[in-house]
Amino acid sequence: MNVKADMESRKINSGAEWMLNPTDLQKSLTQLQFTPVIDLFASRINKQFVRYASFRPDPEAEIIDAFTIQWGNLKFYMFPPFSVVPAVLRKIVEDQAMGVCFLPDWSTRVCYSKGRHYGVLARKYQETIPHISYYRWKQFCAERNINWSNATVEQGIDFLANLFEQKLSYSAINTARSALSVMLTPKDGTSFGENRLVCRFLKGEFEIKPALPKYKKIWDVEQVLTYVRSLTLNSELSLKQLSHKLVMLLALLTGQRCQTIHKLMQELPGK
Repeated sequence: MNVKADMESRKINSGAEWMLNPTDLQKSLTQLQFTPVIDLFASRINKQFVRYASFRPDPEAEIIDAFTIQWGNLKFYMFPPFSVVPAVLRKIVEDQAMGVCFLPDWSTRVCYSKGRHYGVLARKYQETIPHISYYRWKQFCAERNINWSNATVEQGIDFLANLFEQKLSYSAINTARSALSVMLTPKDGTSFGENRLVCRFLKGEFEIKPALPKYKKIWDVEQVLTYVRSLTLNSELSLKQLSHKLVMLLALLTGQRCQTIHKLMQELPGK
C-alpha cells in the first residue's frame, strides 16, 4: 500500500479551490432577486450553500456529478470549470433550467471568449429563443427523427436552409444559428455558429438575400443646415429660435436620441 500517496490524496489544497467572495455573491443575488438552493459545481472547501453537488467524488456532497440529474426543478448557483461551460449551457437549454452561472473575467484566455459567447447566447435563449427558434428546431427534428440535442453540423445547416426556403429574414436565420450554438456542440469542440461550413452557408445566404436596411428613408440634413445658415446672428435671434437652433445642432453633432437631449447638463463647467 502506498501510504504517502494515500496521505497526500486526503490533504485539502485550499489554494486550488476557486470561489467567489460570499459577501459579493450575496449582493449579486440580492440584485438579481434570486435565491439558489444548491451549488452545482463545488467541493466541501468552496461550497456557497449547504446543499452542493461535486464535480468529483466528495464525501460531503449531496450529489456527485451534476450532469447526472435534472436541473429543471432546481434553483441553482454554479461556478463551473471552463472546460465544461459549453456542456453546462447546453444542459440548461435541454432541461429548461433557471439558475445563476458565474465566469471569471479572464479575457486573455481563449476559453473566455467562448464562455462569454455562450453566456450571451444563453441569456438570449431565455429571453427569445424558446418562443421562436427553439420550437422550430424541435419540430424540424421531430419530423425527421433527429435527436435535437445531439444533431450533426450538417443537420443544423439543413435546418437553416429550411428556414431560408420559408423566406425568413437573414436576422431570423442568424438568430436560429445562435440558438443552435447553445444547443449543439460539434465533434471538433468548436461552436456551431463558428463552424466553417455554417459561416459559409450564412455568407452565401446573405449574398442571395441581404438584410434589409434599418431605416426605409433617410432625411437630408442639408435642408436643416441650409435653414440654420439663413438665420441672422445669434444675438438677434429670439430665445425660442436660439433654443431650437442649439438643440438641432446638438442632435446633429452628438447623434443623441431626441428623448435624451433634455438630459444634457445645462450648467457651464466651473460656473
